[in-house]
Amino acid sequence: MTTPGENIRTPLLAYRVMAWTTGLWLIALCYELVVHYIVKVSNPPTWIGIVHGWVYFVYLLFTANLAVKVRWPIAKTIGVLLAGTIPLLGVIVTSGYFDDREWGEPVLPKPYDLLKTAADLAELAMDGKQKEENS
Repeated sequence: MTTPGENIRTPLLAYRVMAWTTGLWLIALCYELVVHYIVKVSNPPTWIGIVHGWVYFVYLLFTANLAVKVRWPIAKTIGVLLAGTIPLLGVIVTSGYFDDREWGEPVLPKPYDLLKTAADLAELAMDGKQKEENS
């Protein structure tokens, strides 16, 4: 018998990979638009928009698959689908939707856990530096 965490592990991983990929391609698309319209480069790469469009389409499919597996209400599903239109917002939005206690086991590491770990390491480094200065 499978646990709920095992049932969503693959769709969740696929969603998170596509959320990051979509966000990064959207940043590249924003860069292309800035280069074209603000910097006035005469011939910027135009293929970035096409790639982003296809990546976003795959993101929509994976998000819909995940929404069906975890039985999200339609409003939450639409919100997460639209989150893919703002760079990296899809990653941030979903990191709060999956509580490990709900599934009985860790599903996947959350992006903010990595940021918290980095912040803790930076704080420890600063504390060590202050102790060296005081002694």
